[in-house]
Formats: sequence, C-alpha cells, structure tokens
Amino acid sequence: PQEHRRFGAQVAGKVRSRYHPEYASWHRQASWNGRHFSRYPELIVHAATVDDIVATVKFAAQRQHRVSVRAGGHSYAGCFLQDNGILLDISALREIEVDPQRAVARIGPGVTGRQLTNALLPHGLAFPTGHGGDVGLSGFLLGGGLGINSTAWGPMSVFNIIGVDVVMADGSVRHASADAHPDLFWA
Repeated sequence: PQEHRRFGAQVAGKVRSRYHPEYASWHRQASWNGRHFSRYPELIVHAATVDDIVATVKFAAQRQHRVSVRAGGHSYAGCFLQDNGILLDISALREIEVDPQRAVARIGPGVTGRQLTNALLPHGLAFPTGHGGDVGLSGFLLGGGLGINSTAWGPMSVFNIIGVDVVMADGSVRHASADAHPDLFWA
C-alpha cells in the first residue's frame, strides 16, 4: 500500500512490506536457528537509527499495529514474528562507547555479547554476557541476564546496568535509571 511506501521514505533504514520481493528472504533470515515460522508481519523495518525506532512506533500507533522487536533473533520460538504487525529489527544499532576510567560502556540495542566483550577486553574490563556470543544484549538483558559468569560475578547481568534509554509506546524517548524514572528502570 501507498502508506507503507510513504513510511519507508521517512526512515534512514529499510522497510519491506509483505508484497516486496525481498520480504521472503528478510522473513527467513529473521531467525538464527533456521526454523520456518508461518507468522507474517505486514512490515519488516530494519532500523538504522533511534529515530527509525521512534518513527516506527509512531507509525504503528497511528495504524493500531502491534510492534515486535528483534535484536539478535535468538528466540527459539520466533516470538518476534507476529501476524499483521510490524517487526522492528534493531540489530544494526551496534554502537559501543567505552569509558575505561569510569568502567562504563554505552551500547546500542543491537550489540551482541561478543561485540561488547571484544570492545571491553583492551581496557581490562568485562561484562557478564550470555552463553552465545551472537545473542543481542538488549534481549538478553530483558530476560534478566542469566549468563555463563553471572553467578561468579554477582547477581544477574541486568543488575550491572546503570541506565537505559527507552522508546515508549507513544514514541517518546525516556532515559531511565535509579534516579530518573526509577519505576521504568526497574521494570
């Protein structure tokens, strides 16, 4: 439909509807384990920026579409593939900034455990990541962060997070920490 094309022109990333020739390969590649899922979102959005995420959430809200999010695609059941909604793929958002003096890293939602480990290693730093290096940290942390070294290094990995930027259902962006929006931070 025309509205999908107009939306696609508004984002820096790429958008494919169910009727686009590339849609089938995007759908197939969404899952890491090669399983075939017969659930088909109306749109797949490969976000290139946080603004793409905001635009997708707003577009979905205006049209009453559900949004599911994929970072690394490591859901065995492919739960991010839902009929008639929008699949928002954030795997390209992989920026990493390390501040070795403060022992803090700022990462994008598509960063994997292996990428963070490799960025921290030259500084003598580490973070308790998941068992598989290709798992996206955003999904890993949403599940609490139970990884290979979480018990040796303290509680679940999620307790090592000092802040998070969240795109809300209305498309607004909030920074949450123990001091700013603590209810959102702890949720």
